[in-house]
Amino acid sequence: MQSERVMRLWIKDTGRWLTIAFVAGAWCAGWLCFLLESTRDPPGILYGAPGRGAFELVETFGLSYGTALLALFLLGALPVLLLGLLRNVMDPGRRAANGLRWPLRSPSLVAASLLWIALGVAVVASGSKYLTWGGVLAAFAVTYLTPFAMWNKEVLDAARPARWWRPRWPGWVTVAVCMALLAANWLSQFALDKAADASPGWVIPLLLPLADWLLDACLVIAMIVVWINRAEWKSVRRDLGQMWSNKIGIAGEWLWAFLCLATVALTLLAPVPLVAAWAVYYMPYYNEWLSASHQAMPLAVQLMLWLVEYVVKFWYVIAMWSLTAISAFYLNLVLGRMVRLRQTMGGNA
Repeated sequence: MQSERVMRLWIKDTGRWLTIAFVAGAWCAGWLCFLLESTRDPPGILYGAPGRGAFELVETFGLSYGTALLALFLLGALPVLLLGLLRNVMDPGRRAANGLRWPLRSPSLVAASLLWIALGVAVVASGSKYLTWGGVLAAFAVTYLTPFAMWNKEVLDAARPARWWRPRWPGWVTVAVCMALLAANWLSQFALDKAADASPGWVIPLLLPLADWLLDACLVIAMIVVWINRAEWKSVRRDLGQMWSNKIGIAGEWLWAFLCLATVALTLLAPVPLVAAWAVYYMPYYNEWLSASHQAMPLAVQLMLWLVEYVVKFWYVIAMWSLTAISAFYLNLVLGRMVRLRQTMGGNA
C-alpha cells in the first residue's frame, strides 16, 4: 500500500515537472519562431535568397530551422528537469518548495507588488528627476526595513502571509546583533573578493564564490533565527542546531530555492538576447527593404519594436526601484518561512 502511494506521488511529481519543462522550452523556442517568421517575406539578409530574411543568419551556424528551435527548446526545458531531479536530494522536506509558493498565496501582497510596479512605471514616464530619485531611495529604504514586517512568528506561521503590513519592533539587542552579523557579512565578502584578486591561477578564484555563498547563507540564517527569537539565546542556540540537523542542512534547501529562482529568471529573460539581436542587426535591413518595396510594417513587428523601445527606456529605473523592493519582500518572506518551518517541524521533518 505504501509503495503504491509512493508510486502515485512519483508519477504526479514527474508529470508536473515534465509539464513545466515543456512550457519553459516552448517559451524559449516560441520567441525564436516568432522572430524568424516575422522576417520570412524579405530577401535573405546575407545572400539575398528570396523569402529567407533572417533565416540565413541561423544557417550560417550550420543549423537548420528545426534544429535551432530544438536547441532553444532544450535550453529552456533541461534546467527545469534538472531541478526536478535535484529536489529529492536538496529539498527532501519540501520546505524550499513551500517557501517559494507561500508568498504568492497572499492576494494583498500580490496586489501591492503590482501597484508598486505600476507606480514605478508612472513615475518614470513622468520624466521627473526628483520623483525618480525619490522612488529609488524609497526602494532601498523598503529593502532594509522589510525584516521588521516579515520576520515575526505571526506572519511566518500563517497559512498565507497575513498582516505583513504591520511592522514589529524586535528590540535593540536583536537589531544590534543583526547589524553586527550584516557588517560581518559585508567584511567577509570584501575579504574574499580581495583574496580572489590576489590568488594565482583559476582554481581558488573559482572556489571562493562558493565559499562566499556558504558564508553568506550561514550569516543570513543566523540573522533570521536571532530576529525571530528576539535574541532569546537559549532558543537561538536550539534553532541554529536544527538548521543543520540532517545531512544536507538548510543550505541545500536554500541552494535549491535559489537555483529555482535563477532558472525562472533566466527562462523569462531568454528572449532578451534574441530580441536585441533582431532589433539591432536585422531591423535596419528590414526597414530599408520596406522602403524600397513600398510596403507597410506588419502590426506584430510594430508592437515588438514598441515593446523594445519602452523596455530599454524604463527597465533600468524600474529594476532599481520596483524590482528591488519586491525582491526584498519576496526573498525575506521565502527565507523566513523556510527557517521557521525548520524551527516548528524539526530538521528531519
